[in-house]
Amino acid sequence: MRTVVPIDPPDDPMIEDAVALGNAVRAARTTARLPLVEAAEALGMSRQTLINIETGQGGVSLSTVLKAARALGVSLFAVPSQQREVVRRAIRTARDSKFSDLDEDA
Repeated sequence: MRTVVPIDPPDDPMIEDAVALGNAVRAARTTARLPLVEAAEALGMSRQTLINIETGQGGVSLSTVLKAARALGVSLFAVPSQQREVVRRAIRTARDSKFSDLDEDA
């Protein structure tokens, strides 16, 4: 079995397109050290479907993408456009604070 190497989540928490969402899903899966095939099986989808989600390819229903994202711990928020920058900064600040707390514990 191949070792799963975790990748960092996208720097920008705002999901602007299918590729950004796919990157977030892949980061969550690899952080959990789940191999692609095992994750796909656990999600009840084919390996190719999960590959398509992670690469932002078309042909996957929104409900399937959301199922994978939710199961892997990726949350999506509906934020009015006027508030997006405020929310983006708040998420980045919270994430940076969490990571700096982890660095202090090490």
